[in-house]
Amino acid sequence: MVEQQLGMIVNSFPNFADQESLIYEYGVATHKNGDWSHSYDLFREYLGKFPSSDRTQSSWRYFLSSCLNLSKANNENYSKAKFLTDLNTVLCNQNGLSSEENREYRLLYAKLSYELGYHKEVLEQLNKYIVEYPTHESIAEAHLISALSLNQLNSDLSSYCDHLEQAIELDPELYGNSAVHLQLYNRAPLPGNAQSRARDSI
Repeated sequence: MVEQQLGMIVNSFPNFADQESLIYEYGVATHKNGDWSHSYDLFREYLGKFPSSDRTQSSWRYFLSSCLNLSKANNENYSKAKFLTDLNTVLCNQNGLSSEENREYRLLYAKLSYELGYHKEVLEQLNKYIVEYPTHESIAEAHLISALSLNQLNSDLSSYCDHLEQAIELDPELYGNSAVHLQLYNRAPLPGNAQSRARDSI
């Protein structure tokens, strides 16, 4: 009901005095009702028009939530490439996320970049990630994705093996569970020497 009323105001009164509050509240209402496409459009509009608003940080969170839900729903009008672009936009702005949330979405960005074949971008992002979070439990996964990216680029075998060994050393079960983990990344076959070294390390 609230969403319909706000929508009527937006459509009937394009010169409504308090556009900032109207668009924000309409966005919140559509988000609460699970109308992800509409929520996405409204918060994208809001952030474009009112970048210095007191509601900016909460708007980034609503926008990101809408992006995530559109991606999970496999919306035909919301591609993975678009999600990657939006995720990058969120990470590059004052986004209202906690430090741990930022870390989590940085890793998601690298995973999605790998899936889309942007392997140089993956390496650039994960090199920074590994330096900034050297003791986090996700570091083994970061090393593994780095190794797979190097493998896809067919370059720097030494770095590839180093990353793979680091991944296995930090989490010996990671390679053993490759059927589960690496499906997510459309893994290419590992070079023979690396395969042998991985098996020996398990």
